[in-house]
Amino acid sequence: MYLGNQLICKAYFGSTLVFDNCAVANSNVQLQLDLSNLNASSAGYSITGDTTGTTKSGQPNAAYSKFTTNISAINNYTWTSGPTVNDAPAGTFPSTPGSTTIVTTTITGTLQAPVNNVNSSISYNTNGITGWTSSAGTISPTAPATISGAPNSSRNWNVVVTLNPGWQGSVTGQGNQGGVFPATNNSTYTAILGGSVSQTQYTYQWNFSENLTGAAASYDVDGTASTFSSSVGPISVSGTLGQTSTATISGSPSGSNVWQGSDPSYSNGSSQTITFGPSTNGGSQTLGITGTASAPVSTISLYDYNGSCANDSCISKGSAALTTFYYYGTNQNSAVLYRTNTNGTLSGSVSTGYYAKSGGGSFHYTAGSNSSTSCYNVLYYTNVAIGGAPCGNPINNPYYLDTQSFATVSYFDSGGGSVLPYDGCDPVGSGFFNNGISWVEVSNGVVVQGGSC
Repeated sequence: MYLGNQLICKAYFGSTLVFDNCAVANSNVQLQLDLSNLNASSAGYSITGDTTGTTKSGQPNAAYSKFTTNISAINNYTWTSGPTVNDAPAGTFPSTPGSTTIVTTTITGTLQAPVNNVNSSISYNTNGITGWTSSAGTISPTAPATISGAPNSSRNWNVVVTLNPGWQGSVTGQGNQGGVFPATNNSTYTAILGGSVSQTQYTYQWNFSENLTGAAASYDVDGTASTFSSSVGPISVSGTLGQTSTATISGSPSGSNVWQGSDPSYSNGSSQTITFGPSTNGGSQTLGITGTASAPVSTISLYDYNGSCANDSCISKGSAALTTFYYYGTNQNSAVLYRTNTNGTLSGSVSTGYYAKSGGGSFHYTAGSNSSTSCYNVLYYTNVAIGGAPCGNPINNPYYLDTQSFATVSYFDSGGGSVLPYDGCDPVGSGFFNNGISWVEVSNGVVVQGGSC
C-alpha cells in the first residue's frame, strides 16, 4: 500500500493490526543517466531533479512512479540542438526482495561554448568630400565610437554629417553601416564619405555721398581707398560667416583751406563695420559727408578810426575802440577785411583808409592791396624860423614837429596852414628851418641834414 510515493507495509486501525507485509524485504530501482549523446562540456550545463544514483525502494512487484530529470545551459553556453530528456518511465519494483534494478534516463543535445565579444571602432575617410575642412561640420558618432559584439553578429553605426552654420552642400555615405563583427578584436571600420561642401558667401553693399565745398571726399572699403567728387555706389562686397567689412568716408580741405565751424558732418557716421551672416546678407547702407572748407580766417587788431593818412590814424584815433578785423588767408597785405566772423563766414565791409595798429604804426587798407607804415602818435605845435645858417630870421612860423627838442627833430608838418586841429597829413615839401641855435633841411617832411647856426 502506498501513501503518495511512500510504501506502507503495515497498518493498524486503532490497536487492531489490519495488515502486515513488512515481513518481505523491499526491492530497489536505481537511476543512471545516459549522457553519451550529449555533446557538451560539463561546464556548460546543470542537471537537476533525479540524477545518477537516485534510488526508489518498495515492496516487490509494487508500482513506482517515473523518474524526472531536468537539464539547462549555464555559463553563457547555448543549445544548438536539443536538449531532449527521455526519463526512465514508471514501473514495478523487482519481484526479488532486496534486489536492485538499473533504469536509464537518456539526455541528448548539443551545446555551444560561449563566444567572446570583440571590439570594433569607426573612422572616416573625408577625402572624397570636396571642400571639406574640420570647420565645415561635425560627423557623428565621433570616432572611434567603439562598440562590442560577437563575431559575425551585426555591427552598426548610424553616420550623420551636420554642417556648421555658414556652410552649404551635401555629403554622401551617411546612414546605418558596419556589416558584421569580424573574428579579430579591435578592428576598425572606415566609412567612406563623399560629396561637396563650401562656405556660404554673404553679400552687402556700401554707398557713399558727399556735399563738400572747398574740399575733396574720399572713401575706403576694406583697404581700397578712392577719391570721389560725387555720390558713388553701390560697392558690393562679400564674405563668409563671421568675416567683416569696414567702410569709411572722410574729407580733406583743398589747398590751404580749413574747415568752417564744426564741419564736416556725417550721415551714418564716418565709419561702419558689418559682420557677414544671415542678418546682414543682401543689406546696404550709405555713408555721407557734408561741409564747407575755405581759406583760413586770420585776424588783425586795428583802432576803428579811419584816418586820412597814417599820422592821422595814429594821432586822431582818440577813444576809438581797438577792434578785431577778420580776413581769409594769412597774408594781411592782400586781405579783404571783415567785421564779423560767424562760424568761418565773414561779413561786414571795412572802408578804405588808414587805421592805427595795435602796438604802433598804421595800416593802409585798400581791400586787397594793403600796406603797413609808420606814423606819429603826437606832433608838437612849434614856432621856428625859416631859413638855414646864418640863423637870423624871426622865430614866428608855426609848424608841427615830432619832438619838442629842435636838436632831435626828424619830421616837419605844416598842419595845413591851421593851428588846430591838425592831422599830420601835410608834410613840408622842402626847405630850411632854424630855432636860432640849430638849423635843418627838410625834404617831404623828413629832416635830411642839419647843423649849428
